[in-house]
Amino acid sequence: MDVWKLTGLARYDTLLEKAKEKAPEKVILFAPTWQRNIAGVFDAVLGKHAYSETFKESNYFKITNSFINSPKLINEFKENGYKLKFVSHPSMKRQDEDYQLNEVVSFTSEKYSDLISQSAAMITDFSSVHYDVVFLKKPVFYLDIENDSVKKYHISKEYDWEIKQPFGDLYSTVDALVDLIEHDKLEMSPKYQVAVDDIFEAIMDL
Repeated sequence: MDVWKLTGLARYDTLLEKAKEKAPEKVILFAPTWQRNIAGVFDAVLGKHAYSETFKESNYFKITNSFINSPKLINEFKENGYKLKFVSHPSMKRQDEDYQLNEVVSFTSEKYSDLISQSAAMITDFSSVHYDVVFLKKPVFYLDIENDSVKKYHISKEYDWEIKQPFGDLYSTVDALVDLIEHDKLEMSPKYQVAVDDIFEAIMDL
């Protein structure tokens, strides 16, 4: 068995163990991936990206900031007792200070395994973290954040399949996505459960 598979199996074992420790909390993760064209310059000496003065001018920031500050999202989260944890990508972490937070949204630097095992669902654009979430049969919802820009600046052609193989529905508006919270429909659709079973069966057979 190769090292990649052993590492993956160990990670999934950890997720399962943590998930069994306690029931999911009323926490939803918001984990948009990074985009190299708007991230600060990488400092090889410090090993991290610098702050970008132009980040707030990007559509990426405007869309994500608008999402977490949607009056409808805030209202529904408050009424249903949910919290949104913003899991900013390490490459974009320096931009956290640009965002306007509110009473239901907070940034977090907790371990991914803890966040995933304790949360009820995840919202993303296409972050690869969605594999760990769906492994636990937790729902993933996709918010359309500049996919054309992502394809141009971030994903190489061999990874295009990740966008074509989602594990949940894609939403182009915040209101449509928030309706799920309003009606407490945080569960994975059977058709996506089949997709999850198929892909993990294929991985285990490698």
